[in-house]
Amino acid sequence: MYTGPQSTELVKAVDILRTIPTTEVQLVIVSAGFGLLKEDDLVPPYDCSFTSMKIAQVRERSNELGIRSSFNQVLENPFDLIYLALGKRYQIALGTDVFSTTETTTVLFHNLESDKSVRIPCAAAAVKAFSKSRHRIHGVVGFKGDLLRILALYAKSRRSPENELNKWRNPTYLKKLIHCLGGLKQAKG
Repeated sequence: MYTGPQSTELVKAVDILRTIPTTEVQLVIVSAGFGLLKEDDLVPPYDCSFTSMKIAQVRERSNELGIRSSFNQVLENPFDLIYLALGKRYQIALGTDVFSTTETTTVLFHNLESDKSVRIPCAAAAVKAFSKSRHRIHGVVGFKGDLLRILALYAKSRRSPENELNKWRNPTYLKKLIHCLGGLKQAKG
């Protein structure tokens, strides 16, 4: 159902990560039509998106679908990394307080900051920087998927991919790695 560049690149990244021994990856989809979906759930074609909704509508629809409670159940599992390739409205559907209790390093693209979060800009400047660094990027719309693919390929290329993935638990290391791979300027402070 989800065939855009972000989704296809995310699936490629997940497939790459799954080739690394001892690595388990769980892919969960936030759907404005059906709530939280597992990657192998089948859904009929539908036309419902949080993107066009007002924030109050996003919260209401999220509550109707049980997205927050379903995601909290997912977070009960131990993870080394959470990668949220979500637009702002989709992230709001999860709830802004959901990450205040997790100790898991979380990559996100909007302003939900915590000690364990790695906030990555996904605007045109970041896309341009990654393109200039000779990475294949599908524009702003596909960048979140592209970034995970780039990270997965980087890990896979290391002498010990398992050790590289282990380092990603450290948000400072991961942020520096992403900035280095993309030729992004590190924010001071």
